[in-house]
This record gives sequence, structure tokens and C-alpha cells, in this order.
Amino acid sequence: MAGPTPLPLLTPELLELILAHLPQQDLLLSQRICKKWHSLISTSPTLQTLLYFRASSLPQTSTLPNDFLNPLLCSNFPALFSEIGFSYKEEDTNWDTHFADVAPYPIAMCSKPFLFSSFNRHPATFRRREASWRRMQVASPAVSTVVFRWGSSGMMGRHVQECVVRFGKRGESTENVKDGGKGGDEGEKPVIALVTRAASKDDNEVREVVDLSMEDGLTMGLLYDYLYERICTGDVPTQYNLSYGLGKYPASEEVAAYAKRNDDISLKALIRSDGKLKRELTMMVELGWAHTCVDEEDESWPQFRSEAHRDVEVGPMVAVYSKMWD
Repeated sequence: MAGPTPLPLLTPELLELILAHLPQQDLLLSQRICKKWHSLISTSPTLQTLLYFRASSLPQTSTLPNDFLNPLLCSNFPALFSEIGFSYKEEDTNWDTHFADVAPYPIAMCSKPFLFSSFNRHPATFRRREASWRRMQVASPAVSTVVFRWGSSGMMGRHVQECVVRFGKRGESTENVKDGGKGGDEGEKPVIALVTRAASKDDNEVREVVDLSMEDGLTMGLLYDYLYERICTGDVPTQYNLSYGLGKYPASEEVAAYAKRNDDISLKALIRSDGKLKRELTMMVELGWAHTCVDEEDESWPQFRSEAHRDVEVGPMVAVYSKMWD
């Protein structure tokens, strides 16, 4: 005689199948139901992937979907993943509900990702050291390559330098990381690394080198801290843009050679998307500064600093474009 049918909410395998159909926000909050649910959600590879806490890959035959960005991050940081000049009332029908009390035209346009965010509306929740948004992958499939690009323009022309960070290259040696990833011995190609700084108990500066090749992909905490340090602490950029593409980004030498022949050095123009390389998701983070003869003091926004903040630097930065004005 067969025994009683197990209750689905008490059977881990069945409960996992049910929870997998929940929207991301509801699945995240379901961890508060009880210890059993919290344990299942926090240890299930399937559910952790749905929550963007675990990196996912893209099948070789797939193309880049329109909704590959983390939807929960997009809803809480709507200006971060959009072009800085977007018409927000047309982009988001709920914009007035969420941000009607925020000044529509901040002094620095690049501050929009922070001013128009849930961090600004609910600082106590988002500032917490253990806040879950910091651990989330930015996209699915995971961002495997990030091009951190700086540009400057002024009386002396336009100059661009960049650093390419590739994630997920496990097993590579980090012995040639010198001085926080600034470079190795002469003739030795340095390993791209993340440099963080934190205050110790005696307030002395602590340098921590993290090999990003050991990470699965770009997390929101890393991206947020990088942008905060360069946008919210003074010397505010005049340009900010994120762009995405499927394919492999070329080496700095090839980028520089291409830049000499073409003025277009956008991600779309440079990325290679043939064959198996289409499986890689690449993101470019561009910041630009326009310099004039007038020295102005930029505003800072310390209220957007996370309790888990790390001062992010990437290196080495390599010059890829330089053009003097005629």
C-alpha cells in the first residue's frame, strides 16, 4: 500500500520547482518565510542563478536577449543602466511615483544613477553592509569582460585610455602582480587586478589586491563602488555611458591601431562576434571629463556610500586614442 503523498512545501525538490516560478523580488523575499525556505533558496544552484547571485552562461546558439540585465537592479537603479540623456518620464511610467521629489536636473548629469535610485529613496535599506544587491550579478549571462574607459577633452585635444578586465580565467598565476596590479617586471605582462582600500582599526591604509580572473562575473557591488568613487567624491565626470555586446574585445594594441585609422572606437565597432566568441558578454563603462581654463569645485554625495564600500581601482590603464585639435 502506497504511503501518503508528500506535501510539496515540505519536499525540497518540489518546493524548488514551485519557487523557481516566482518573480525575482518575491523569490528574494521568500527567504524570510522560515529557516527551511531560507536554507533551500540560499543553497539551490537553480534558485541562486534566478536571483543573479550565481553566474550563468549563454548557450553557444543563443543571441543576446533584450532583457539580459538584472531586472531587480534595473528597477532599483533605473538611471544606471540607461543612457544618461534619456527622457525618464517616457522611459518609466512609474517615474513620478518613485522620484517626483527628486530634483529633475541635478547639477552634474552623471549623478543621475545615484539620485534616481532606490538607494536615494531608501538609504537605510540599501546602505547596509549585508545588502543583497551588492552580491548580484549585473546580467545573465554573466558579464565576462569589462572595458573600463576614461576619456578627457580640452584645449589639448581628446585622449582616451582604458583597462580591460576579463573574469573567470581560473588557474592563472598572480605572481606578477606588483604594487596593486600597477604592473609587473619589465617585459612581463601584468595581471589585471582590482585594488581596494579600507581603513584598519588604527586608521592606517590597507591595500588589498583581488585577482578578478578568479571572479565569476561583474557584480553590482564592484560596479557601484567603482562609479561612486569617480562620480560622488568630487571631480565629477561630464560623460557617463554603459554599452554591451556579445563577443570578444580585442587587445589594447589592436584598439590603438584601429583608433589611428578610425574615429569610431565604440564597443560596437571594436567587438568581435564570430563563432564561439559570441558566447561572451562584454560591457564598456565609459567616463569622460571636459577640461577648461576655469577651475570649478565639483559637488560630492557622501550619502550614497555603501557601508561595504571599497575604493575600486583597475590597472594598468593603457592609452588607446589621442587626437590633437587642428
